[in-house]
This record gives sequence, structure tokens and C-alpha cells, in this order.
Amino acid sequence: MPPAARLAACLAFTVASACGPKALAPARVAAPGADATVTPAALVAWWDAHHVPLPPAPLIAHSDVVAAAAKAVAADAGRVTREVIGQSVEGRDLLHLAIGTGPTHVLLWSQMHGDEASATPALFDLLEWIRRERGSAAARIEAQLTVHLVPMLNPDGAERFQRRNAQGIDVNRDALLLQTPEGRALKALRDRVRPALGFNLHNQNGQTSAGAPPKPATISLLAVAHDQARSDSPRRTVAKQTAALVREALEPLIPGQVGRYDDAFEVRAFGDNLGIWGTAVVLIESGPLQGADAESALTRLNFVALVTALDALASGRTATHSTTAYDTLPVNDSNLFRLKVRNATIVQGTSETRWPSR
Repeated sequence: MPPAARLAACLAFTVASACGPKALAPARVAAPGADATVTPAALVAWWDAHHVPLPPAPLIAHSDVVAAAAKAVAADAGRVTREVIGQSVEGRDLLHLAIGTGPTHVLLWSQMHGDEASATPALFDLLEWIRRERGSAAARIEAQLTVHLVPMLNPDGAERFQRRNAQGIDVNRDALLLQTPEGRALKALRDRVRPALGFNLHNQNGQTSAGAPPKPATISLLAVAHDQARSDSPRRTVAKQTAALVREALEPLIPGQVGRYDDAFEVRAFGDNLGIWGTAVVLIESGPLQGADAESALTRLNFVALVTALDALASGRTATHSTTAYDTLPVNDSNLFRLKVRNATIVQGTSETRWPSR
């Protein structure tokens, strides 16, 4: 079956054998109340009451990730699985957590740039929500999808709070050469589970704006291109539909602060190459947000976005959803503020920066 047809079959849930290694096993019957969907307000309330107690995102260490993964597995042994898919340059385990028995596989990875941490705790919150919720939406996700989570793909970079890994390589520019153990681990996992949909989770420049007059682009979305021409295809349409659903969920929470990331094709990047390899990819970039609890709020927004997207995919709403909310997103700019520094000294060897994030 051609990749486009296979993807369409996966997302329509009509050909159980079309997607991934678990597809030959019978899928569980969808949960009762299949029309019940989760609302952003309900997800915010759930997160406020039940989110996994982790340090603020920029302070999360690899040891926190390891401990949170062990706790999730211990709480639901057999339902949540944990696997070491490789080790970083400095020998830190790269973890893969999974939940669900469905034929459609979804892959989410965070912190491939070590200093872009906002989504890492949100992955554990997503896992906790699926694991603990007894409503039909969570049951439907678990029955229809198999959700694969790779939190903190670049733990050596996280240790230093820097973009690149311990080799000084940008893991997100290593999809072709695979010079990094982190990149090789992600590629091997993708090839094994063959996800229909992927989520590439990042942080963007704090100057990033959306709209006119400019507002902070607190969340930016991108249906990642899979060729230089930025062509449409069944899998990119799925990414646009997913991003549209996410925008509609987040807009009431951060009105005017959702933007569209530049969709220029990057031949070396993982998101773009996953598209070439047959996986629809949505990029979520966390950006500037004011307030004392900004870091927690960004994690909460990521959680709302991811649950919304998975709920829509599991219920079948994604396949029929309009792309308009994505197509009409204001394109990002970097004009939120300008800073002039006088009489400064540049220290050699300190050029690390958060942008461009992808």
C-alpha cells in the first residue's frame, strides 16, 4: 500500500493492519460515549488539580525524568511500558514510554534541544491523564491509539541547558547523517513503530510575535513540510487539521497569541524527514508568556494541546476537520521588542542561542 493510502487508512481506522507493529492485534472496542470530547476548560481544571509534581520545566534534570517514568510504570505495570532506546553521548538513558493498545501509533518527543523544556513535563501530564482518567475520551485514546513518548531526547544538553548535545551537534539537524546517538535512537524508534502522526515539541525565541499589532506568540504551530515545494499531501493535511484543532482549543486561553511557524523546508531536520518517511508531523513551539507562573502555564498549554489532538484523532474528528484555523494563523515574526546594548563585552565561546528553534 502506498504511504499516502496507508496513512489515510490509519487515520480512518478502517484497515487495522495498515499501521505499526501492534496493528495485527485486535483493537479494543471504542469506549461508550464516543461523541464525548474534552474541553480546554476541563483540561485546565484537571491539570491544576492533578499534574505530575515536577520542577519548573527549565530546572528538570534527567534524574527527574527517570524517576517520573519509573513512578508511572510502577503505578500501572503492564499498562504503561518503559524502554531504554539508547544512551546519550555521556551515557544517560534515553527513555521511551508507551500506553495504549490501538492500531494507530503516535510519537511525541521533547527537548531534543536541551534548553527547550516546556513540553517535557506536559508529556508526563498527558501520560497521567490517560492513565488516571476514567471517562470515555481517555478510554477511547487508549483503545484506538498507541501513544509513544520520548521525554528529554537530549539529556546532556539539558544538563548544560544548551541547545546542542555533548558533541556540540544540533540533534534536530542530524536526521540524515545520524552522527548523534540521540538522533539514531529517535530514527530507530520511528522506523520500528511507524507512527501515523508525530509531535515535535520545542521552545522558540522570546521575541517571537503573532499578529498585528504584535502580541507574544505564546504557542506557534506548524504542519511540517515534507518537500522543498511545501506540497500538500494526505499526511500534511492531517497535520494541518491537527494544528487547526489545537489552535481552536488554545485561542480562548491565549487569545491572539497563537502563531504559525515558518514552514520553510529544512532538509536536515527530523520533523521534515519524518514527513518524507511517511509520518505527518506537527511542530509545537512554546514562546513568550508573562507572569510569575509562565513556565507552568506553558506546560499547561502544551498539555491541553496534546490531549485535544489525541482526542480528535482517536474519535475520528481529525479526518473531517477543516484546516481553516491553521491556514489563517498569523505568521510569526521576531519584533516583539528590540534591545540595544551599549558598552558590552562579548565573551568568546558563549554564542549559544535558542533560535532558530527548529
